[in-house]
Amino acid sequence: MSAGGASDSTQGKPIQCKAAVAWEPSKPLTIETVEVAVPKEREVRIKVLHSGVCHTDAYTLGGLDPEGAFPCILGHEGGGIVESVGPNVKGFKPGDHVIPLYIPQCKECKFCKHPKTNLCSKLGQLRAVVSCLMVQHALHAKGRVSITLWAPVPFLSTLWWLTFLFARLILLHL
Repeated sequence: MSAGGASDSTQGKPIQCKAAVAWEPSKPLTIETVEVAVPKEREVRIKVLHSGVCHTDAYTLGGLDPEGAFPCILGHEGGGIVESVGPNVKGFKPGDHVIPLYIPQCKECKFCKHPKTNLCSKLGQLRAVVSCLMVQHALHAKGRVSITLWAPVPFLSTLWWLTFLFARLILLHL
């Protein structure tokens, strides 16, 4: 691993990491080794150093979320270091410290021009569509497909949207 957390030996290669996997609702999480794919075009892979637990994680794990899909790897609040980047990523490089946003912002609607960017009327609707793309970005743990609550989306703007699947899954890089 080079300075800042970047690794020349993992650039362009899948990696293995540890993740807390929820195999079914209302059951304890299990620590599993999962494989994280190489970042695709306009995607980044982030080594998560810190992660919060949101009420939506508890809601999903408790089986109360009608859109909750299992197995899954919960968590969407955190910070870390860019581990590797896919083709055509601008503005980010391995070693950059980042705080990913899981809600895209268009920077044009009335909400994005106001402090309420979490209510983006243009791209906020994308969240529902994104959850349907989970299976396309599946990871494998113990031979079973493990999906994530938020699927990766290409950079909509290199300065404000990070692909979050990779961020959430690189909890403990091996």
